[in-house]
Amino acid sequence: MIYLASGSPQRSKLLFDAGIPFEVLGSDGDEDAIHIPHVMAMALERARVKAQGARIAHLMPDWPGQGVILAADTIVNVGDQILGKPKDADDARRMLQALSGTRHKVVTGQCCLIPAHNGQEMREASFVSFAYITMRPLSDQDIDAYLDTGESSDRSGGYAIQETADQFVVDREGEHDAVVGLSVTAVRRLYHELTGEHLPEPEAEV
Repeated sequence: MIYLASGSPQRSKLLFDAGIPFEVLGSDGDEDAIHIPHVMAMALERARVKAQGARIAHLMPDWPGQGVILAADTIVNVGDQILGKPKDADDARRMLQALSGTRHKVVTGQCCLIPAHNGQEMREASFVSFAYITMRPLSDQDIDAYLDTGESSDRSGGYAIQETADQFVVDREGEHDAVVGLSVTAVRRLYHELTGEHLPEPEAEV
């Protein structure tokens, strides 16, 4: 069982579509307080803080001994700018203007954690996934129309490639899921590393 320390509907959908059983937990971890110059290290540490926040808030001291806490954090990196989730529409506009016509990196850190229980120490494994996105130049009209969709809200970099922002993408190098917000491939690997077991595969369509 996966305990997903995230309220992100896109992360839940990725796990559901992959046929992986999970439950959603909240987290008291304050990832916004984590600022590290290296974008990959920052994404990993933020994911770790979320996982630890879920452990402390929900699952201790009565950890049942089964299942793995999963947390993830996605950051967009262009030049020397690190872009998280926009604070408001103006912030989303600034981000889209910064990404317009660029080849930028989208980084997702994943952390899996098994709390200490039955005399066993806490175990943790993490992995960073990334992809490069090439975005066509965006006009003011493009940005205004996209902001009107509301998709920028709560999305790293101010856009959602899995929704209508795919119209802005010229090229993608790397894993699509990492851009959406969670690498299912990485989750499977980390779960196996911690438990020695394999997560279920999606049922084949008849």
